[in-house]
Amino acid sequence: MELVLRVFMKYEAPDYSDEGVDTFKKTAVYNEDYIESIKMYGVYKNDKIVGVIATRNSGSHIALFFVDGQHHRKGIGKKLFQTVLDQSTADELTVNSSPYAQEVYRHLGFEDTALYILNDEKPTAVRQALAALSDVVRYKPDLRETVKKAVSDINYLRHKETMHSLIAKDIGEVLSLIKEVGE
Repeated sequence: MELVLRVFMKYEAPDYSDEGVDTFKKTAVYNEDYIESIKMYGVYKNDKIVGVIATRNSGSHIALFFVDGQHHRKGIGKKLFQTVLDQSTADELTVNSSPYAQEVYRHLGFEDTALYILNDEKPTAVRQALAALSDVVRYKPDLRETVKKAVSDINYLRHKETMHSLIAKDIGEVLSLIKEVGE
């Protein structure tokens, strides 16, 4: 867990609030019940641990995945991930990624499912998701095209007729904001 904390503090903590960092420490690093609930694999080099991956929920969810910075881009993460794939009997493997690690997970074949809620059967969930996208559009320019496509693909006609104009208005606001901040 020393490696987990060290790598987290260097690479991921800058994307989190102080409260978020404290929560990670309390719920993962210093929580014995949590540690006992995960299955952890490690890679050692010269008797020193340089990478770890841990799963929970019978191997269906990646709970921790950290590689020492000196060993990034050397295949260690890929080997750890392959070990999880080989050991897992689950039909699907999930992860809740930090912003820092999103590209790593994409490289390993994961798909970002955060925008799937835009196709939820509940119109209020769709509207809430659309409202929350304003911060993404403003502060994550690299995600604007992804958001634009996902929002443009919403089929609001599948909801009750009374919701059509509301969802259409929400979609228009997100698309307008994308255009506005992109200029």
